[in-house]
Amino acid sequence: MSLKQILSDWPDAPIVMCKGCGKKIIFGRLQDGKQVPLDPSPPVYMLMRFRDDKEQWVYRADKAGTVFVSHFATCPKANDF
Repeated sequence: MSLKQILSDWPDAPIVMCKGCGKKIIFGRLQDGKQVPLDPSPPVYMLMRFRDDKEQWVYRADKAGTVFVSHFATCPKANDF
């Protein structure tokens, strides 16, 4: 999902610049009330495992829907926070 699409789907998304690396991020709020910085447009894949017709395990990666990666996982300055 691109940042442009996020803005069109969620025009009130709290997009800010990361104070460490300068990339645009979105803040979400966890159930416990803590905020989490999220990357708005990395490719996110869901790995699925199933058996084919020969009963062999097959692993397929599908792009996930509206899912974001924690910016702590991609920010080169994450350890500074």
